[in-house]
Amino acid sequence: MNIKIADFGFSNEFTMGSKLDTFCGSPPYAAPELFQGKKYDGPEVDVWSLGVILYTLVSGSLPFDGQNLKELRERVVRGKYRIPFYMSTDCENLLKRFLVLNPSKRGTLEQIMKDRWINAGLEENELKPFMEPEQDITDQKRIGTLTPTLLSLYTVPCESIWPP
Repeated sequence: MNIKIADFGFSNEFTMGSKLDTFCGSPPYAAPELFQGKKYDGPEVDVWSLGVILYTLVSGSLPFDGQNLKELRERVVRGKYRIPFYMSTDCENLLKRFLVLNPSKRGTLEQIMKDRWINAGLEENELKPFMEPEQDITDQKRIGTLTPTLLSLYTVPCESIWPP
């Protein structure tokens, strides 16, 4: 089974060796360093968010939650979460590599992709990253299908804006 995770397009462009300082994304999935206003490396923050996603997929609830943003922030910065009784030890160990308060001690994507729980049931030795198939952006059939949809997003009937 393959799962594709998408977001709303809130992101930063990351360059190796440079730090980011913008808070973007959904607060329940944000790493502690974002709440603390620290400069951060993109991959470490992404690993934390993937840990929150994994926890949510496996348990059906968020590891960190609150009645308001202040309460959520306190819980994320504390980094304490409950492991459900039904979660396997392998999954728990993997989560402990994702949800680490110190970003430099968090697992890397490369390490996590070799994890036993992630690779359980695979015939090959380890998970390979998914690569989107190359698409021909000049394909006339594709362009013809997308054009009306794209135009409708930017076209507003005149009567809806005039008279004011």
